[in-house]
Amino acid sequence: MKKIAFSLLLLFFFHQAIAQVIPPSRQQELWQKSKQQRTIGWVLLGGGAAIGAIGLIVFSNHVVEDIFTGKESIEGVGATIAGITLMAGSVPFFIMAGKNRRLSLSATSFQKLTPEANEPLLTLRQRPGLQLTFSQKLF
Repeated sequence: MKKIAFSLLLLFFFHQAIAQVIPPSRQQELWQKSKQQRTIGWVLLGGGAAIGAIGLIVFSNHVVEDIFTGKESIEGVGATIAGITLMAGSVPFFIMAGKNRRLSLSATSFQKLTPEANEPLLTLRQRPGLQLTFSQKLF
């Protein structure tokens, strides 16, 4: 019984050891990176807008109260500044996401799908190619 268990365990590890890992292509890496950067940009923009709005609401409520008491208040200013900073911090992520998206699309512009006959099926494979397209503009 021990030999069977050991053999099955050895077979399992051997099976895992010979599996191939296909690394993602450059186009897929850039596309994934673009999506992640765009998500980070939206999170920073939305979070900054929410924090900034809360800071403005707190500031406006305390300004109205302070008009009657005659005291100066700066409550809510820190949250407003933090929100504006977060929103400004989202801009580089959107710029980098657009750049990586353009690079990803340009990486695929030289790949053409060509049919290739395999034994069981007809498959499409990407082969290097170049295509020149002209567009006509009227006016």
